Amino acid sequence: MIVLKFGGSSLESAEAIERVARIVRSRIARHPAVIVSAHGKATDNLLALAKDAAEGHHAPSVDRFNALESYHSALAAAVVADHDRKALDSFLNAHFHELFNAVERLRGSGKLSEQGQAEITSFGERLSSGIMALALRKAGIETAHLDARVLVRTNDCYTNATPVLDESCARIRRAIFSLDSQTIPVLGGFIGSTPTGVTTTLGRNSSNLSAVLVGAAVDAEEVEIWTDVDGVYAHDPRLVTDQSPVETLSFEDAATMAAHGAKVFHHGAVMLAQQENIPIWIKNSRNPQARGTKVCAQNAIASKASAKQFFPQAAAAESGVA
Repeated sequence: MIVLKFGGSSLESAEAIERVARIVRSRIARHPAVIVSAHGKATDNLLALAKDAAEGHHAPSVDRFNALESYHSALAAAVVADHDRKALDSFLNAHFHELFNAVERLRGSGKLSEQGQAEITSFGERLSSGIMALALRKAGIETAHLDARVLVRTNDCYTNATPVLDESCARIRRAIFSLDSQTIPVLGGFIGSTPTGVTTTLGRNSSNLSAVLVGAAVDAEEVEIWTDVDGVYAHDPRLVTDQSPVETLSFEDAATMAAHGAKVFHHGAVMLAQQENIPIWIKNSRNPQARGTKVCAQNAIASKASAKQFFPQAAAAESGVA
């Protein structure tokens, strides 16, 4: 079994979602579990909606809500089969009704608590996972949409929650292994809940952590992180174009890069993958033929030195310059 995680840029349009469906289909024989981030910039827009509502900016918050609903509805309509439209409409109506009520509570409170922020921003992954489960069915893939809030137990640090590893793995394992072997589980990253059922989020970029957590639960062969770059580069690809991705990195090097701000990695995800010895691949959903970069157990390239090689900002941070 493997885990496939798709980031927001891999889910931002109907064309992007169709590419994702082809990638999932190509891995069917390996029994994938699919983890998704929010579509496009949905998390940023939900956070802005929450702030506008809490600060009493009524008109902007209404505009943001309507834009989010229109974006998700149009995107879903383009990727979901006609015979699933009734299920789609019911799903979207229920979620946007719930989001509306959550926004109204923020307006009434006049403040944006961490609990309120987690509740609002959770809708990105809740919506994307439901839409993706239906979109994959259009591609002929049998799916089951699982609510990650039910499966991932966390502490009560609402916007930067830490998963309770043993309980979360047990819940995930039971849910996935209860499915028919031909059914692909689809769930949102980034989200969980406290033992009392209050929604939490695991911090920005934490869908990678969710993916590795699922990998640990099902003893996955590997986790594939699908993004919009061909792999990990020695230098910022925006500044140095004539270079190829690094083929292999150690867990230690990847963790060091994450600690120094490399967005392609999540530090907790790398540490958990190292603990469970689950290889991670960084791959490009827009160019799935590219090999990508593999992160796995091997001798670190002298850790600190390699961090300076692969992520030059690390050197500045260590010297106190940044």
